[in-house]
Amino acid sequence: MINYQYFRKKLCNIFLTSAYTTMNRTLPFLLLSFISIAVFAPKKIANITYDAITKDVASFVEKDNYAEIVEAYNKIFVNDSAYGDALASKTYYLLKLKKYDEAIFRSR
Repeated sequence: MINYQYFRKKLCNIFLTSAYTTMNRTLPFLLLSFISIAVFAPKKIANITYDAITKDVASFVEKDNYAEIVEAYNKIFVNDSAYGDALASKTYYLLKLKKYDEAIFRSR
């Protein structure tokens, strides 16, 4: 006759031992991962929108402060959907500042 209780105890011991050793390896790894993410993650990514930049640019245009306009357009990210418009406007104001070489370089 087969002793099912014996096999059930053995299976439970194997499962519990396996789960215990896996837990001993996994828990420190997860803990270390969370700590490293908390320490090395970027603090804050600036949320700069094209609308905010255009408000700044409008105030700079009234003062004819073209250098500040170019600096404002430099804040727009390359992956922003308005980057092409900003680049065209930035090139225009670089031409107003008579920075022809930089205007040609930036327009490419």
